[in-house]
Amino acid sequence: MNNIKQHFSHFLILLILFISMIIGSNKGVILRAADIISREEFLEMIIEALGIQVDLKSEHPYYMAALKQKIITKETFGENYQKPLSKSDAAVVLVRADEYLYGKTVTDKQIEQIINFRISDIDKVSKARRSYIARCYQLGYLIGHSDGTYMKTRTFQPSQKISMSTAKLLVERLLDISKRERMSEDGQLIRTTNLPRYANKYEYILESFPNEYYDWDFYFMGLENHEGEKAYLTENFKEFVEWCYPKNIKQYSSSTKRNYFNIDKNEIVYDKELYENCKEQWVKNVERYLQLAFNVDYRTLKTDKKWFEEMERVVIPDKTYIKKLNKYIDAAIKNKTIIECDKVAADVSGIYYYMGQYVVRCYVHYRINSALSIERSEDFISPILYGGHLGTAILENYKEGEWRDGYFDVEVSKFAENLGVEYCNFFDLLYVCTEE
Repeated sequence: MNNIKQHFSHFLILLILFISMIIGSNKGVILRAADIISREEFLEMIIEALGIQVDLKSEHPYYMAALKQKIITKETFGENYQKPLSKSDAAVVLVRADEYLYGKTVTDKQIEQIINFRISDIDKVSKARRSYIARCYQLGYLIGHSDGTYMKTRTFQPSQKISMSTAKLLVERLLDISKRERMSEDGQLIRTTNLPRYANKYEYILESFPNEYYDWDFYFMGLENHEGEKAYLTENFKEFVEWCYPKNIKQYSSSTKRNYFNIDKNEIVYDKELYENCKEQWVKNVERYLQLAFNVDYRTLKTDKKWFEEMERVVIPDKTYIKKLNKYIDAAIKNKTIIECDKVAADVSGIYYYMGQYVVRCYVHYRINSALSIERSEDFISPILYGGHLGTAILENYKEGEWRDGYFDVEVSKFAENLGVEYCNFFDLLYVCTEE
């Protein structure tokens, strides 16, 4: 009999160890069985934090109080309120508790954006729970793990179990908004430590975008007047008139100055409407343009109608631009150009204003696999990269097959036709942190 008890005891220990190995916390730390919190225990913490009265004489008093105050519904957990609390479970409770205290603060547009473009494993939960996870994410309670540098998605891991320490942190975040993670308007995690030198020039710094994306000069910083002074620091070259940092782009766009964008063909709108209506489409068009510009194979370029049509769609629909695009194709074929990229990134936080143009800051990870020359022709046509009507490429220290980090500023159109790319000068990081 003692042997049976001993074997059973060993089996129990092994089972607990196995469970602890497969259950992770919010930060990926292995959980012991004793650390796991149940759904009902979490409800108790939330109900007490909200100051909701509880009838302690009733069976499962906190569960019943949560039902009564609509922190949960009967469908949320069913009768399984003793099961371990998952991140998906916590998201439902936290969102309802947050709305109980503060009302609805996440818009339908933000929810749609997060579900479609920000959480890479959102399809692992039922459709009924996806909006809760999106709200929980945007509110800064649980934000998962980054999918990598320059990635705009994160892995949420909805089935992951919650530890007691994490549950306590979530309750603190419910009561004190300052303890939550900071999120951008479009659902990206904001970094608040290890900031770049130019951090104060931007509205925020993204967690997944390294400092190199932010820490190089803007176009206007490279300009000098006749006295050799930095033009952007002189009286006749004023912020909100000739130039504007990304941080102040909304302030510039709230002025009464009119611009070219029109919604109904004949309606000219103010800059504030221009920026708000165009910023997301600008970024999409710029990213697509760069994907096309940095994925070229001279052997198929002439017959690749899809490449041509896509490039035509994302640049300004003007005969001059298309004429130069055809010249570029001829030059690339003659030059035996093969170039590829595996990562392109731009963000609305990197949009700034310069001399009548909106400019989007971008990153590209690329390599040139084949090229007879990288020199431009007499009419400034680059055989490597298509830069739009006025743009070109000046590349240095090029080695065939070597991966390179490219940082570029792309000027975009304010016209209603397609909000396409105006031009891009592909310089090898021309301006780098020169401001004192």
